[in-house]
Parts: sequence; C-alpha cells; structure tokens
Amino acid sequence: MHVAYPLLLRNCECGVSVELLLHSERVARHVSGVEQATSELSEGLEVLSDNQNDRVERLVDDVMRMDRLYTAATKTSTY
Repeated sequence: MHVAYPLLLRNCECGVSVELLLHSERVARHVSGVEQATSELSEGLEVLSDNQNDRVERLVDDVMRMDRLYTAATKTSTY
C-alpha cells in the first residue's frame, strides 16, 4: 500500500461528509419551502371554500324567497 493512500482516503471521506452535509441542508430548505407552499395553498383553499359556501347559502335563500313569492302570488284567471 502506498503511504499517501490513507491520507487520500481520509480526504475523500471528509469530502463525502461535506457533500452529505450540504445535501442535507439543501433538502431541509426544500422541505421547508414545500411546507410553506402547502400551508399557503391550504389557507387559500379554506378561503375559497368559505366563499363558495356563502354563495351557496345566498343562492338557497334567494330561491326560497322566490318560491314563497310565486306560491303566494294570486293566480290569474284562465280563458
């Protein structure tokens, strides 16, 4: 075995350790970004859902009000 081989091996292992550490940090930042985006989308979906529910309730109220008006209206005479 060559004398420089253990030094070279140690340098390679150190380099791999640094690469793994950097990769781990990039993955952590990526996960954090995905979690933030997911949270923002979830909040937006909740607002959209609330707005849609409000619109449906208003529509149902309008239809019920119109139904009562038509039911209560006097009938015209037919020929």
